[in-house]
Amino acid sequence: MEKINYIVVGVGVNLNTDQNNLPETGTSLKLEMKKDVSVNLFLKSFLEKYDSVYQKYLDGDINQIIKLWKDNSDTLGKNVKIIGINETYEGLAKDIDENGALILQVDNKEIKVYSGDVSLR
Repeated sequence: MEKINYIVVGVGVNLNTDQNNLPETGTSLKLEMKKDVSVNLFLKSFLEKYDSVYQKYLDGDINQIIKLWKDNSDTLGKNVKIIGINETYEGLAKDIDENGALILQVDNKEIKVYSGDVSLR
């Protein structure tokens, strides 16, 4: 694999969103914790965790990052829809490979998806 010079990571978190402002299957930390969440405390905690994982990346510990990703994935083993720049896929999220690609079972073949908006079906 070629050397990666940069990556773009996007994260969306519903902190204090009420149920009436969410899709039917959506939730927020406020709803799950049954109290308002401090944006500053959440951001501090998130950035500390993110920095820890980023340090593993800088140290070349990609396998540990992939393991953490797999262990905490809510996607693997479920049917998903992925909207990419040029294509949309629907299938079973089977695995995450050593390059970070999501291995998707579509019909009778496996494809690797490197980017896109993923939603559970």
